[in-house]
Amino acid sequence: MALLCFMLFSSLCSLFLVIAHAERINSLPGQPEKVNFKQFSGNIVSDEHYGRSLFYYFVGAQSNQPLKLPLTFWLGGGM
Repeated sequence: MALLCFMLFSSLCSLFLVIAHAERINSLPGQPEKVNFKQFSGNIVSDEHYGRSLFYYFVGAQSNQPLKLPLTFWLGGGM
């Protein structure tokens, strides 16, 4: 369990370190043109040898103090 928590924490740290302007979403179909939050998406490589990665979609907090807000991290598994 400790290893799983460490891996999750490491993945989260990697997520925030690799977010770049190239991964920023400027618009989505059906979404209003001007939204007051930043959104990003991409893949975090989890096993380069087998070509496995985790997809993420990140929406920034709408707050003056985003670091004090909770973070939800959702992973959807496959078969």
